[in-house]
Amino acid sequence: MLERLLGSQPELLAKLHQLEAAGISPRVVFSSALRKVRDERPRESRAEWGAKIERPALGRIAASLHSLIARRDGSCSALGYQPCGPAGQKEANLRLGEQAVCVAAGWGFSLVLTETGGVYAGGLDDECVPAANSGRQAAPRLERLRFPTRIFLISAGAAHALAVDEAGDAWSWGVGDDGRLGRPGGSAPARVKQLPDRCAAIAAGASHSLFATALGALYASGHGGSGRLGLGVELTDRRAPHRVDLEGVVYIAAGKYHSLAIDASGVVYAFGDNSYGQLGVGDDMDRLVPTVVDGSFARLGPKQVAAGAGHSLVLVANGDVWGFGNNARGQLGDHASFDGLREEKTRGLETRVLPRRTTTVGVKDLVVVVEQFDDDEEEERRREQSDDSSVVVVSATLNNDAEDLASDDGQTDDDDDVASEVWVPKRIPGLCGRSVVEVAAGSDAIDDEGHTLALTATGTILGLGSAQHGQIGPVARDQATTFGHLATTPRDILRGTAL
Repeated sequence: MLERLLGSQPELLAKLHQLEAAGISPRVVFSSALRKVRDERPRESRAEWGAKIERPALGRIAASLHSLIARRDGSCSALGYQPCGPAGQKEANLRLGEQAVCVAAGWGFSLVLTETGGVYAGGLDDECVPAANSGRQAAPRLERLRFPTRIFLISAGAAHALAVDEAGDAWSWGVGDDGRLGRPGGSAPARVKQLPDRCAAIAAGASHSLFATALGALYASGHGGSGRLGLGVELTDRRAPHRVDLEGVVYIAAGKYHSLAIDASGVVYAFGDNSYGQLGVGDDMDRLVPTVVDGSFARLGPKQVAAGAGHSLVLVANGDVWGFGNNARGQLGDHASFDGLREEKTRGLETRVLPRRTTTVGVKDLVVVVEQFDDDEEEERRREQSDDSSVVVVSATLNNDAEDLASDDGQTDDDDDVASEVWVPKRIPGLCGRSVVEVAAGSDAIDDEGHTLALTATGTILGLGSAQHGQIGPVARDQATTFGHLATTPRDILRGTAL
């Protein structure tokens, strides 16, 4: 559309060429124009106050140090770390006074979006919840936050929160000393005005924020450590949203120190901290720019990504769930040991990743070619590639045209221990074949462990991983292992009550 517009306006095109020759980027010009149009447009909601908002497609489950569930009947439940029910309590109902449609879980606080576009908050974090409702309560009554407009998206981080209203404006509140609020000012809810276009998606990490616009542009602000902002070698904190070099973004997720994204072609990207393999790229090296997780994911039709403290989840079109990263609590299921996974890389199927464009800190826009070769051919092929620094070889785990490198239950023939780390995407045993429609990844503030939640099409909520606070329901004594309280196979939390 932009090409047709410029083609029909030769004078405008000539002026842009003059500006570019003068050292002024056309991107700056267009961003300034979009910002001006955005600031001048009337701020109107799509419906009258008191009417129901359009129910978000996702957000019926949320995971952090605790778990939150928004049922179809409008009620809301919490499990796990206080204030959302005492540790070990099966379930605590949150008192709202309105019908809940979406939930977001922070580190010790909860957010609930209601059908009228209101946001309720409660918990231990004084910066993110009304002062009258902070403190330890077994079954807290959440209080409504004051917004001058109706909200339809929410996200919660460690000590800050994000929202998007019906006009497409992003909002933030909470702790912001490292720039995670994306704006100057205090901790009260306020608009993030630095975005040049309407916001379509948000994700709050532990200390950073991601914003995706309606045009598919990605912006990041906050703590820059480990490359979680995806801005390259400059790891400084960013106090305003900065443009990430990624186009066509349709879904985003922010973990403790890492970030995930899906583009319109179905390619999954990851960047930031990779201490546990949570970027799914086959090693534990941080990535400072968006890097393709595995090109084969595009054929599976990724629908959602979720990021926890040290593990990542990808939900694909057929309802299966893939995971990678920290598995110390079984949050990725009962996979083979990591040594076994490393040995699998030498078997007869590998993926050659040929970058069309590279930088000094990562690889983007990858062409993936799957090759099958005999063991006798392997050494010769490696010698041929040894002088070509543009070729990176990683193991293929998503090739549906050949056998998986491990069986469907994630086990190898010679080792059935739980893998503490999974460096490449693996199907999560017990969540595949269950028609999952939404996933959530929990965090832990101290040891980077967590849990996994999955909502199925029949309304069953499944949980696995950390259970020491009751975040996946009470765990029986005979289910405790040397890892502590955990569940390596999915446990039914609720049946048929969420959709």
